[in-house]
Amino acid sequence: MAAAKGLLHFRQGNSELGRQLYLDAMTLTKEDKNVYYSSVAYINYLKEEIRIGEDVSQEIPRLELLIESSKDSEVILDAKEVLDMYLQHKTNSLLVTVYTCHGSKMKVLVIQLNLS
Repeated sequence: MAAAKGLLHFRQGNSELGRQLYLDAMTLTKEDKNVYYSSVAYINYLKEEIRIGEDVSQEIPRLELLIESSKDSEVILDAKEVLDMYLQHKTNSLLVTVYTCHGSKMKVLVIQLNLS
């Protein structure tokens, strides 16, 4: 519930309260040892920070680690989407990423179009 309220406050322009609510949600889900919801809250939190133009570069190694270590394909795809979003904002380009899954193997095709 805290993460949903965090999203609402980010979208209403109150990023400080939104940020705190997301951090609260991540803390609660970690305490409950709920890796899935903790990951989802973290991914959505980063998405909102990127959307408002905040520098999240220090979080990218953690996001990449989440992509590498997660066993949940939904979490992996959502995290990769946020990583693409970050790269688009950073490079002022449009990235088109296609993911295909065959069993436990994933193939990735990335096309980058510069907008400058």
